[in-house]
Amino acid sequence: MDGAIKPSKWEELYRVLDFEVVELYAVAEMHLREQEEAPANSLCQWAGNNREGEARKGGGISSLWRHRQVWEKD
Repeated sequence: MDGAIKPSKWEELYRVLDFEVVELYAVAEMHLREQEEAPANSLCQWAGNNREGEARKGGGISSLWRHRQVWEKD
């Protein structure tokens, strides 16, 4: 998903997740920074570890899952 900051890329991802009926999806290299979040979507919940400051490495990983799924963080 090149260009993760662009809303059109998120819309494309959400459409694919819905079409394929994906329950849990992990995404690396998100390019989201600090407190940025994935655009809201009625299909999925999002949680992630964003990059800090101007860092080019570290973080940038997240998970998307369907609202009906129940997950607990250990």
